[in-house]
Amino acid sequence: MGVEVETQVSIGNYRVDMILFSRLSKNEVIIECDGKEFHHNLIDEFRDDELIELAGLPIAHVSGSEISKSPEKCALYIVDRWFAKMMTTM
Repeated sequence: MGVEVETQVSIGNYRVDMILFSRLSKNEVIIECDGKEFHHNLIDEFRDDELIELAGLPIAHVSGSEISKSPEKCALYIVDRWFAKMMTTM
């Protein structure tokens, strides 16, 4: 689909699950794959604020259960939300 991914990217003192980007557009988005065992809403909000300030990128959260249930649906949501303009020109 023209979207590439880099996993386990360091940003400041954090490591994000993925950054999606495309050479066909300037769009980029941080993807956090959230699971109950490793995430806490309040701590995640604080971290997200810092990441947005450091990287200047939006953050998409996808739960582990959503990924397990339908990885295709998760991928389409992300592409449609942040890379839709690029997809219509392909």
